[in-house]
This record gives sequence, C-alpha cells and structure tokens, in this order.
Amino acid sequence: MGHLRLPPELLLLVMKHVNHGEKYEAAQNSLRNAILVNHEWAEAGTHILWQSVPVPMLARVSEDRRQYYANKMTELFIENEEESNYHEIFKDLKFPRLKTAYIDRIKLKRGEKVHLTQYMQPRLKNFHFRGGALCENALATLGSNCPHLEEVSLEEPIDGSGEDRYLQLFTGCKALELIDLGDGWAGSITPELFAGLAGHEQLVKIEIKPLISDSTILGGLRMVSNPFSNIQSLHLTLKSVSVARLASAAPSVRTLFLVIEDSEHDALASLALMRSLVHLELTYLDETELSPEGFHALEKMKNLEVLLLESRVESLSAMWLDDASFAQFISKLPKITNFEFKVDSDLTVSALTSLASKC
Repeated sequence: MGHLRLPPELLLLVMKHVNHGEKYEAAQNSLRNAILVNHEWAEAGTHILWQSVPVPMLARVSEDRRQYYANKMTELFIENEEESNYHEIFKDLKFPRLKTAYIDRIKLKRGEKVHLTQYMQPRLKNFHFRGGALCENALATLGSNCPHLEEVSLEEPIDGSGEDRYLQLFTGCKALELIDLGDGWAGSITPELFAGLAGHEQLVKIEIKPLISDSTILGGLRMVSNPFSNIQSLHLTLKSVSVARLASAAPSVRTLFLVIEDSEHDALASLALMRSLVHLELTYLDETELSPEGFHALEKMKNLEVLLLESRVESLSAMWLDDASFAQFISKLPKITNFEFKVDSDLTVSALTSLASKC
C-alpha cells in the first residue's frame, strides 16, 4: 500500500497540526518519524521542525548543509553567554524566513568581533539584544534590511553609532510598535531621542529603564505636537517633578509602570489627569509619604484593575489612612481586581473586608 500523497500546502497543515497537537517532546518525535516517510513528507516535516530549534542543533549540522536548514528558521534564540561562539559559526549564513531573533548577552575573547547582521533579514519583526559587545554596521543593517520591524529591545546600544542614528532607525521603522531600552542606555537618552519616541505614531509600548532627566523630558515634549498619540503602555524611570509633565502629555495611556527617583513632588497626585489607566505600578526609590490628594487622584481612575504601590528602600507611609478612609477609597474603584499595597498606616484587619469585597 502506497503512502498518501497530499498537496504541499495541505501536507504543511498536517505537519503543523502534529507539531501543536502534543507535548513538545512528543511532537518533535512525531515530526521526526514523519520525515522518514518519503521525500515530500521530509520537506514538509523539516520545514516545520526547523522553524524554531535550539541553536546547537544548527551548529552541529555539517557546514555544507547548514544553509538549507537556516532557510527554514523563523525563530532564533541564543540564550546564554556560552553560546556566543555561534555568531561566528553562523556569520556567512542567511536566515530569509527569520521573524524573531533573541541575542542574549555576548561574551567575547580579546580581539574577537561579533557578527549579528546575518540575522537582520527582510522578514524580521522582533529583535532583542542583551548587550555585551558592539557589532559593526548593525544599526545601518537593521534600518535598511528590516522594514517590518515591530519590536526592538536593546539592553545596550548595538553599535557605536551616535544617538542621532538610533533616532533615525526608530523613526524610520514605520511598523514599530514596541521599543525597550535597557540600563545600558544610561546617559544616552537625549531630548531629541525622547521626542522621536514620543512622536512615533505607531508605537504602542515604550520601556526605558535608565533614569530620564527632567530636562530631557521637558525638552523632548516641547518638540512634539501630539506626543504618545498611540501609546498604550509606558515603563519609565524619572524624577517626581516629571510625573505631572508625563501625565499631561499622555492622558490616554492604559498601562503605566513608573520608578520614581525622589519624593520632592507628589507623584501620585500628579497622575490625576490619567483617568484611562487600567494598570498602574509605582515603585519609589526614596522614603515617601503618600498623601490624601494622591489617593483622591486614584479614585478618579474608574477603569483601574491593577494597582501596585511599593518602595525599594523603605516602606511607604500613609499614617493618615484608617479603615474608614480606606473603605471609602476602595469603593471608588469599581473594577479593581489586583491590589498590592506596601504602606505603613493605621489600617487594621477589618480593612481586609473592604478589600475582599473588591478583589
């Protein structure tokens, strides 16, 4: 009895079903068995099997066959420093189907160069780089080769280009929806770069981990007529004086993570204009007294579902807050479901009754 012959498109659908119909190990074994049936099944099976494989598998393939399998990969994850040598092994390959590239922190020997541009192909949508080395021409290659970039996450700058070149990349990627700049960007967020991100009409999420100075925020916002027009999520570290500027510029943001550097201004009260918030997390880096005005600002956020208030150094303080005022406060948040509140106050266990009725 001959094996069933299916059109290539239908055979691919069958292989996809096999790949997603079982636990990972079982699915991989089923695909490997299918590959042994005949040439057509082998083509379809390897196409699915090699879309996302541990990179050591590609490195173990003989050099003359490596490109054949690289052609099929849609995801590539190099997830630890010990795998840094694979960049050199793969430097002459092309990855024409690659959509996601995750490059963990790179560890090089003295005098070695890092090769990453081979991953920067026209179909690339998500690029994540955790730093450790600079790659020559990486920025220019991303800009010229990857018109469909949707997510860019850079723990550190990826090459030695100036901030103006990064601004050119970010503003030139019209499909870009998410930008994540890590701690390695400390001192590199200029007013012009901040303005470029704030003014990007397609961006949905911005995450900048290092402290952004108030002068950078003020100067950047002055350069943009309609900042954060499409932004749904912001994750920033800033001074307390900057919170009011941000709230005024981004009143329609739905998710906000702020790390507050100081307590000179009432950051919580400064958020009064952000009435569209659904998810709010504030982390203070200084000893802070939460005010009644700050809680009144929260009461206006009728769509708020998640609220977290915490300090990394000392407990927050709100000694004016008693059971009655807490019950009144929580009653003003009809949609709250997740509440983390690390605050010194006069609350007793009876306050849990008010909270339990909401969360």
